[in-house]
Amino acid sequence: MSAELLQALRDVVGREHVLHKPEDLLVYELDGTIDRSLPDAVVFPEFDENLRDAFLQETELFFESLIREDRSVLDLLGADYT
Repeated sequence: MSAELLQALRDVVGREHVLHKPEDLLVYELDGTIDRSLPDAVVFPEFDENLRDAFLQETELFFESLIREDRSVLDLLGADYT
């Protein structure tokens, strides 16, 4: 990964949310597939199953509200809420 890209990631999400040192990335070399390789960087390493579940629930509730309120499918693209 280029230094410029790494810096851009840090600028967008914050230095504390980007791991890039090989010793920090070892725990991320297994991604559930048969392949093993170290990633170039990990963004938001504190992302865990609880957060993943919350994102899923938020999405499900959003779709349920669209259906329940008989809203336009265009609201999927332009809603200013979740």
